[in-house]
Amino acid sequence: MRFGWKKPGPGDIGQHPQRAAPRQSTDTLSCPLGDVLDISVTGVRIRCDAKPPFSIGAVTTIKFAFNGGKLAVSVQERWRKRKGLRGGHEIGLMFVNNSPNVMNAIESLVKFGFLCPDAVAGERPRPKPKSKDKPKLRVSVDLPDYYAVLNVPPDADEQRVHTAYRKLARQYHPDANKDPGAPARFISICEAYKVLSDRDQRKSYDLRQAV
Repeated sequence: MRFGWKKPGPGDIGQHPQRAAPRQSTDTLSCPLGDVLDISVTGVRIRCDAKPPFSIGAVTTIKFAFNGGKLAVSVQERWRKRKGLRGGHEIGLMFVNNSPNVMNAIESLVKFGFLCPDAVAGERPRPKPKSKDKPKLRVSVDLPDYYAVLNVPPDADEQRVHTAYRKLARQYHPDANKDPGAPARFISICEAYKVLSDRDQRKSYDLRQAV
């Protein structure tokens, strides 16, 4: 089975593209970011109470905690929509760069409503007898330490964050730094600054880090 979204066109990131796989609503998932609206073998849709603490196009890790352990899944935020007047957002996370075993486990979750330990271990997911009491799964989100990326303390004010960003951006800009690792470092510096320089995103990020 091939996992992926329909081929995006130019500028599709952030444009709410149609998923290439059926979505399944689920009441077995909980997430500190907000409500999990639905999931498919290609991605998951979440309604956040506050502005998400990362940006469109960013790749991060979410973890599904279940009775057999934890499953780490790499995702990329593909789009977001503002919901209501109180700062809520709806986001679409696409599964990216995951192993076949991880995707088999996701398929188990989508088809049967739970993560099958056999699938996580690398076997094809197998159905189990239906139960009214499906195990609850908690979805957590791993975020980079943006303060460490910019080498500033968590209580740094906006000016200090800006100064640190300017210094590091000049140092690691690919046009000025020919080290092979410079482009990736530059991207992480820009991502950190984008979050920490935005008051709402920084507040949401700090709350997530405190969980």
